[in-house]
Amino acid sequence: MAVIKPGSVVICEFPYTDGSRTKTRPVLVLSTRGSEDFIGSLITTASFPDSIPLTKKEFVSGGLKVEPCYLVPLRVSAVSKSIIKKEAGIVHHSVLTQAIKALVDALGK
Repeated sequence: MAVIKPGSVVICEFPYTDGSRTKTRPVLVLSTRGSEDFIGSLITTASFPDSIPLTKKEFVSGGLKVEPCYLVPLRVSAVSKSIIKKEAGIVHHSVLTQAIKALVDALGK
C-alpha cells in the first residue's frame, strides 16, 4: 500500500458516532502524526450541513466510484492504519485545507 498522508482518501472501517458499530466507507486522512493511527473525516453519499461536495475534479489522482459524495469535516475519528483496505485517491490540497479549516472553526465555537 502507498504511504498514507494527509489528503489521502482511504477505504476502511469507520465508527458510527454512537459507537455501536462500524461501516466500510471512504475516509479523508486529515493527519497521521507518524503513529500507527490517523485522524480521518467521514465521506458519505448523504449531504449534511457543512459538508463539502466531492467529485472527480477534487481529486489529484484516483477517485470514488459514486458521485457526488460529501466530505463531512466534523465527523472525525482516530483510526488504526492497520484496518485500511485500500487507498482510493488523493484530493487537492485545497480540499484538505477546507476540511481542516471547517473543523478548527467548529472547535473554536
